[in-house]
Amino acid sequence: MQGDAGRGTIGLFPAGIEGTMDESLRTLEQKALRNVRTLVETLEREELRKRKRQKYLVAAGILPLALVFAAVALLKRPATTGITASQACELDAWSSRASEFRRNLQKSEPQLSSPEIEERLRRERPALMAAAHADCASKAR
Repeated sequence: MQGDAGRGTIGLFPAGIEGTMDESLRTLEQKALRNVRTLVETLEREELRKRKRQKYLVAAGILPLALVFAAVALLKRPATTGITASQACELDAWSSRASEFRRNLQKSEPQLSSPEIEERLRRERPALMAAAHADCASKAR
């Protein structure tokens, strides 16, 4: 064993090899850590993609259902024109009374211009509307 000590061996490996092995192991460890980090990052990216994909699939499933519910709600709701039957009656009666007033005024005073006739109709409008309202109220009874 004394001869071995003289040749520079420490432990099982010669002195130069042990330092080289430490460096090789350190390099392998660093490479393994990089590989593990890359794998973890890849798995995290894949998990993120999967969550995004699930959100889109849920949205794609909910959107058609929402459209169906909206369509059903619109179809069940009765169509309204925005005016009641009594309002429609009053508008029709007022229109016919206004037309009759305009014709009678043109016959009685042919010299009047159209703007003058419209001005007289504007002044007469409250009375014509009251008469139309009374006509429709009597029809409704």
